[in-house]
Amino acid sequence: MLGTINKAGRVLSLFTIEHPEWGLSEIARQLHSPRSTVYELLASLVEIGALSRTLQGRYRLGLRMVSFSHLFLRTSLVNQCSTDTLKELSDQFNESAQIAILDDLEIVIVNTIKSGVAANSNGAEGARYPAHCNAMGKILLAEQDWDAIKPILETRGLKPFSPNTITSIDRLHTELDDVRRRGWAESVGEMMPGIAAIAAGVRGENGQIAAAISISLPLQRYMDVRDEARNLLISACARTSACMGYRDSKPAKPALAASAPA
Repeated sequence: MLGTINKAGRVLSLFTIEHPEWGLSEIARQLHSPRSTVYELLASLVEIGALSRTLQGRYRLGLRMVSFSHLFLRTSLVNQCSTDTLKELSDQFNESAQIAILDDLEIVIVNTIKSGVAANSNGAEGARYPAHCNAMGKILLAEQDWDAIKPILETRGLKPFSPNTITSIDRLHTELDDVRRRGWAESVGEMMPGIAAIAAGVRGENGQIAAAISISLPLQRYMDVRDEARNLLISACARTSACMGYRDSKPAKPALAASAPA
């Protein structure tokens, strides 16, 4: 039973944005298993809706995965612990606040409160974005092992979304080092011209950063409230971390003074 579950998990993990469709022989080669065994496994996954079979006999993720995704977003501890915090931040600035997790080096929006001018710049729950070009993504990437993620980022490339998007691997590395040191990140017109965001990390019970919260504002207003937003955001993340089970034994450090962005 455990072996079957492990193989099912390996099958589902094959499906990515870059490779959304697989054939039986391809999957069998990936699993190093006989075609007959893999066919039975795929048939079971199709039966429960985890996979669907095309008219050409190939396989894609099934609609059941959508319901699983929706259920996770609605019931996850990240969602439950952040709702009140996001509402407070959104009300404080009359702008959008959101929380995201990292999956396959992309951010996934788990919870969001939309408000203000920057509302249209934020996706709905479940929306995915490359991590290199936004504040939450920088927080989450900074927690990763650089040697492990660098080859993946190099292969995929750092897609430019605006003239301000970081597209150099070396520059991103330097940026992530700075983010790790100071404990917060910002994106100034990197994802969308005229929109800025500032983010900080939320730690889980194990002490690792499990999610990131950000506030999005029009660039012109951001310059006026940046320091206030940073301090309130760091405090909000600390409260959310406590709800997630994180217990910090060290006294909180004051936020580092921020220089104006280039």
